[in-house]
Amino acid sequence: ETLYLYTGTNYSVFMNHNEANKEEIEQSFREQAKLGKIDMKATGRRFTLFDTSIYKLFNEDLILGESKMESVNYVYKEPEVLIDWKITEEQKEFNRYAVQKATTSFAGRDYEAWFTMEIPISDGPYIFHGLSGLIVELYDTEQHYHFELEGLKKLETPRIFKLDTSKVLDKSEYKEIKEKIHKNKATLLYQRTAHLERIDPTGKKLSEAEVRRRLKKGAEREINALELE
Repeated sequence: ETLYLYTGTNYSVFMNHNEANKEEIEQSFREQAKLGKIDMKATGRRFTLFDTSIYKLFNEDLILGESKMESVNYVYKEPEVLIDWKITEEQKEFNRYAVQKATTSFAGRDYEAWFTMEIPISDGPYIFHGLSGLIVELYDTEQHYHFELEGLKKLETPRIFKLDTSKVLDKSEYKEIKEKIHKNKATLLYQRTAHLERIDPTGKKLSEAEVRRRLKKGAEREINALELE
């Protein structure tokens, strides 16, 4: 999926397509609602597994995460994650940029990153930052997650992001709420469709136990498996 990193001197924001284009999507939704028929695909809204926007507050050494779940907006905070990078001598070319390799471990996964000093921005996807250039490629060694820079442009008018911090949770509290919501969602989905016969892509009828297992696995995947610890 396409993700966006808005980065500046004081802070940066990493978010999904829907959040980056929120105003346009909401406007399209309102226009379709007036016509009495809503096509979610036509609004520009896309499916995403990255439902948390990450704010890196460089001047405050702080990270904030924001996510809307069950129509409620949740914000958590944690101290800035200081990435322990190991910079290697390995180099290559990525999209015409000369890049250098660095490695690190974070939240139960080992990562390899490629950064370029041709773009002197010490930032990157998700919480990753701290190298002497922009991270243009990042992946865990098991290749479960792989980020690649598609494009870069300077905004003529800087975007201003406003975050409601009137009620901020610790990250542990946020994770508990998120896990509970996703597990409940899987249970409710099963209850609402219990009367339906489930058939997999091969035409095989799924047992009740298999349906529950698949729903549980889907809910676990949505919790944010990028962080295993």
